[in-house]
Amino acid sequence: MAGLCEGGNEPSGSLKAIVIALWFKMPHAVAKPFGFTERMEEVQVVVVGAGAAGVAAAARLMERGVKDIVILEAEERMGGRIHTVLFGDAVLDLGAQWVHGEVGNVVYSMANRYGLLTASETEIIESPYIESTGNVVNSDIAEKIMGILTLIHKAGDVLLKDFKASLGQYYNAVFQRKMEEEFSTSHSKLGRYFLDWFQKFENSIDGSDSWFETSGRGLTEYWDCEGNLLLSWKSGGYRRVLDLLMVCINCTLSVEPRFSCTIKS
Repeated sequence: MAGLCEGGNEPSGSLKAIVIALWFKMPHAVAKPFGFTERMEEVQVVVVGAGAAGVAAAARLMERGVKDIVILEAEERMGGRIHTVLFGDAVLDLGAQWVHGEVGNVVYSMANRYGLLTASETEIIESPYIESTGNVVNSDIAEKIMGILTLIHKAGDVLLKDFKASLGQYYNAVFQRKMEEEFSTSHSKLGRYFLDWFQKFENSIDGSDSWFETSGRGLTEYWDCEGNLLLSWKSGGYRRVLDLLMVCINCTLSVEPRFSCTIKS
């Protein structure tokens, strides 16, 4: 992959972007360089966005003989919601992380043929819980509180179908009632800690900043693909999806995107 753009002053009303020309398995299919003085019409195809959809679109076009392609990306990286970064000798996924399910999951279908996935050994329910003070929460109490949250989660399949408020309002209302039934007024503070943690867990799945921004009823329209819901990558993180889309599992790409290029509107 070779980056293509030239420097210059930034005019008002312009868009800064990464300009990327794709070079997959066909070295003859390098996009033609263009500068700011040339007309965009001279490029056969311009793909806006270097996320998974943009990369996949460019790759498929090249497979079908389109050789003159440029991708424009506003961020100073490619991947979109896929954001894998180096973390010591390992990688950390700041965006997409798990592969949820197998049947009907296009990511699983692409990755499984190369043996890139493994079943996660994470058992959230059985993990010990530690307060901010450093004290380990009593396992019996933690099990009961997590049991309440799990019950609320499962009951949502039915209770949320006609629920007109947010997911957060649903959890807060039902959780408070269930906690009072189980513990009366004791452990209310600890319960709030668990509820706050569970919100972060749920937000990471729903891709939201707050479950008060997530529609309760809308969540029932989401379905899980059958199979293991916690598949992780053996190495490389979720960025392997981009490798799969570019049909480059055991090859080396030359990535030299140019940053802060000015594209006139």
